[in-house]
Amino acid sequence: MTAGTMAKLGLDYENCRKVNPGIIYFSTTQQGTHGPNSNFRGVGHHVNALGGFCRCTGWPDSEPAMIFRAYSDYVAPWYIIVAITGALLRQRKTGQGMYIEKAQLEAGLTFAAPHILDFTVNGRNAERRGKRG
Repeated sequence: MTAGTMAKLGLDYENCRKVNPGIIYFSTTQQGTHGPNSNFRGVGHHVNALGGFCRCTGWPDSEPAMIFRAYSDYVAPWYIIVAITGALLRQRKTGQGMYIEKAQLEAGLTFAAPHILDFTVNGRNAERRGKRG
């Protein structure tokens, strides 16, 4: 779903909070709920491409290749678990609920951090290396 879909259904955080002020509400979209790409509709493979994973996947003498699976679909849940656990601990202590948002692209990009840092510091792009790790 794109940003705003739950609000259209009357199930956004503000409406749910009216029913239960202590609710912990988690929202995820592909590229966040604000910004120029918040309404972009896509699947996990789009995030792979946007995050640059396809550029460094495949053989050096070939075109970029798609990663076998939607990578962020495996990465994002771990961030979700940590965020919800923290919210539950806070709720237990204060009784307050919380709205949590995580963009799939952000989750995936954290695992590209070494390549992003290498480019930022050294100007090197990640390269396709085939089976060479």
